[in-house]
Amino acid sequence: MNFGLKTLLVSLLLLLIGCEDYYQRPQHFGDVSFIIEVTQPNLFTTDLSITNTDLFALRIESATDREEVITFSHLHDIPSTLKLKQGQYDVYAYSSGTEENSELTLKGKQRFTVIEGNATRLNIQCSQNRLRK
Repeated sequence: MNFGLKTLLVSLLLLLIGCEDYYQRPQHFGDVSFIIEVTQPNLFTTDLSITNTDLFALRIESATDREEVITFSHLHDIPSTLKLKQGQYDVYAYSSGTEENSELTLKGKQRFTVIEGNATRLNIQCSQNRLRK
């Protein structure tokens, strides 16, 4: 083998070893679970289906850059434990009423921090809000 081919093969081998190390680095994940509660029992509606927290939607955003991480259209679609990368997040939970009560919604927001290897259990308090048309 000539010198140029040997140099090329050694360089390629070193590059592959370096890439392998990069992809095997730990990603620093933590576990998160959610509970949603309605905090105002005196709702100004006859449509009590909006208090069914299994039908609430959930959106998680990165607290640093406001980028959406994940959204679930119904709470019952979320696995019992969700793995997220270590960092700080905002979670939004919300429910809308029927079309005739579309101005009524229940909302909650909470900031939380995921720490590598830790389990975080969030209790999101949702209350009634009137939306302006």
